[in-house]
Amino acid sequence: MHVSRRASLVVASLTCGALAFGAAGTTIALAEQPASGSAVHPAAAVPDTSAALAVLSQFGAVGKVTDAVTAAAAATPDLATVTNLVATAKTALASVVGTAAPAAKAGHRAATPDPNALVAQAVAQVKTVLDDLVAAVTSKDPAKIAAALTAAVPAVVNLVASLLLGGGLPLPTLPGLPPVSLPSLPVSVPSLPVAAPSLPGVPGL
Repeated sequence: MHVSRRASLVVASLTCGALAFGAAGTTIALAEQPASGSAVHPAAAVPDTSAALAVLSQFGAVGKVTDAVTAAAAATPDLATVTNLVATAKTALASVVGTAAPAAKAGHRAATPDPNALVAQAVAQVKTVLDDLVAAVTSKDPAKIAAALTAAVPAVVNLVASLLLGGGLPLPTLPGLPPVSLPSLPVSVPSLPVAAPSLPGVPGL
């Protein structure tokens, strides 16, 4: 069987390349081995971000809640869609309860005294709001839907705040952000009714 000259050149080139690559690989492998008696330097320590990432991952539940609230805020909300999104949001919220907060470090936001209880309280509030949304959409009463939506927004904000303040996350470092001093949660709310201030007298009355 005759082999063309071009085929012979291709085979020879591949053979030479393979031999050259093998020799180069051997050289590299030998070069990577530390010389006898030389010190081996350990790799740079990787910072432990697992605690902060665990807290940040909880914000995915906030997005699920927002999807449900957005669906309920449609001009003509669909009950099946809202119900399914609320169920999805509640499933996501179930993984948020009991999130442990890492210990505060330099440059990190100090954790609240009991972050788990704080987050659990916010999650319970959001779940109640979601139930109210489903009930309002079921009733098809615009006034009830508006009231449920009005209560939903601060409930979601409370959930975000509880995760930010109770998770021991690093402080923001983006240039241009104004320094904001946030109070520790929970904040005491005055009991109702609150006495109204006396009004000054009006002449002639």
